[in-house]
Amino acid sequence: MTLSIHGHTRESDGAGDPSILVAKAAEAGLDFFGVSDHESVAAVPSIYDAVDRYNQAHGTSIQAVAAFEVNIGKPGDQGDIVFAKPGPLDPAFLAWGQGVIDRRRETTPEEAITEGVLVHGAIALLVHPELWLSQSFSLARIEQMVGNLSPQVVKHVVLEVGNWAGNIFLFFNTKREERVEALAYKLGLARLASTDFHAAWMIPMWSTQYKAIEATPQSFYQAIENRQTEPGEPVALSLVLYARLAYALFRASLRAYILNPIKRSLDTGNQAQEIGSVLPY
Repeated sequence: MTLSIHGHTRESDGAGDPSILVAKAAEAGLDFFGVSDHESVAAVPSIYDAVDRYNQAHGTSIQAVAAFEVNIGKPGDQGDIVFAKPGPLDPAFLAWGQGVIDRRRETTPEEAITEGVLVHGAIALLVHPELWLSQSFSLARIEQMVGNLSPQVVKHVVLEVGNWAGNIFLFFNTKREERVEALAYKLGLARLASTDFHAAWMIPMWSTQYKAIEATPQSFYQAIENRQTEPGEPVALSLVLYARLAYALFRASLRAYILNPIKRSLDTGNQAQEIGSVLPY
């Protein structure tokens, strides 16, 4: 069974229409697919609709997963968690998710994880631990966090071991990955590797080489509870992938540091001209 639940759409910092994302998920051979936008549940219904349409049109059986990513915790003690729930779209889960997002600075990770698991049947994926590009939990904080949770809740806590988007910028820091994986074994946590896609083309390219999750249970939850999840083996980045990433970074830098400042300058000048044309002096 393969799944991908850590990735983003235009509702946060990603790209790609839901129908395109689902088609790419099918191309990657994924059984379960969901998006987890930062501080947003807005794209979840669209993903469910896109999965239904794709399955009807192609005779496939992709299962949609409701998910969102939230940076939770009080200042100085915060990190990213993906909450995910497979099965039929559950409005109560989305409403709870929006509440967690709204109260993310007043809620502890332990409180949110406990409520998500026990009340809503979700899993809690602790994503890209110790990633310096993001406000992520340290391994020491994760160990403390898990120690504060009941055994029943810990069954549905998953540690992300392997993150393609993060590893791109860490140049595949295998020592860090080894530390994360060792902690997962120590705490008895299920492990999951993610693409953390921010564009549709990343899904088949990364999912097929670095499986989001490998297992042979009968259901999503069994994969988690039986600890049968295994991250795939990292593969060397191809020159084509490096070229695409370099081009994407070039475009982003060009837009951020050259085009946008020029546009703002022109807009300011135009506004000044408009104001000057109506002033009586």
